[in-house]
Amino acid sequence: MSPRASGRAAEAGAGALDGRQLQPAKHQVAGHLRENGKAGSLVDVQRGTWYKPLQEGQRGERELAFYRRLFNREATTGQPRRQDCEQTEQGPQEGAGEGASVRAGDVVRGRSSSGVSGSAASGHPVLAHFVPKFFGCDLVSGRPYLRLEDVTRGYRKPSIADIKVGFRTWYAQADDAYIQKCQRKDRATTSAALGFKVCGMQVFDEESGSYFKASKNWCKVSLTPASVGEALKRFASNGLGLNAESVYGGPQGALAQLQELESWFRQQTEFHFYSSSVLLIYEGQAKSPEEARVQVKLIDFAHTHQDMGEQDNNFLSGLQSLREAMSAHVECSPEPDAEAPATPADSL
Repeated sequence: MSPRASGRAAEAGAGALDGRQLQPAKHQVAGHLRENGKAGSLVDVQRGTWYKPLQEGQRGERELAFYRRLFNREATTGQPRRQDCEQTEQGPQEGAGEGASVRAGDVVRGRSSSGVSGSAASGHPVLAHFVPKFFGCDLVSGRPYLRLEDVTRGYRKPSIADIKVGFRTWYAQADDAYIQKCQRKDRATTSAALGFKVCGMQVFDEESGSYFKASKNWCKVSLTPASVGEALKRFASNGLGLNAESVYGGPQGALAQLQELESWFRQQTEFHFYSSSVLLIYEGQAKSPEEARVQVKLIDFAHTHQDMGEQDNNFLSGLQSLREAMSAHVECSPEPDAEAPATPADSL
């Protein structure tokens, strides 16, 4: 079984209404997609902002709390709630289907205290460099959304991989049913064995003028510990001369950036990340490493816990494993700063 290459992506016009028009995020490769009536991410193509649905209950509270704490520590007094995205006027009913745009009048700003400038000082500047900037929380058609930096903006044809990191996706504070559900999923994918799993990816192919796409369902069913290396190798090949050496190697490549992120994880004891992903991005029409402009970002924080007081060995071990898998395809990969921690004993 193999993923089918998609047809040439339609370049939908982004007509602006009062300078703003939201459209379904066509470059989202995994996570909660906008399909089958579900809310998915939106983008403001004019302003370069990404609207991510705020999840219900504690998941949404944790993600909003993480962004507020990371980008402005003074904004963390009290437990943030979905009500931080306060509606100040009645927006229209949810009804935009796939491919439809959301009009500017459907967007309602939240309380000014709910968000901070993306350039606000952070207590963790290294981590903040790897996380999409946070601009606040808005209501769109009555639904709360996180307003974030669109990290795909500026790429003509972004090639993207979403890779969930960690030998386990569950946390000890969860109930038994949730833990057992996560354990089954971790064993059924490459998470428990490798410490990471590819959740979805797209690679622009110049010859066909379309994207090679591996959906999250295909990745879940088809990728095994034996085959995931080939998937990483395929991701770095665009048919224009780029390869794993170009995308992963070199001082600006993914391996060097992952090493910087690993170094931060070895020092920090504040956060534990579960079910968070590393997002890899490069220019699909690039012919050289310089044109590729490789980015490594850290996303998805609905299961991030704060004030832990100990190193996050689960996520750190997964990062190390991912970097080793990439290094297998690169002749001169950077050396790690220190010995990586052992695989967490309770990962299985």
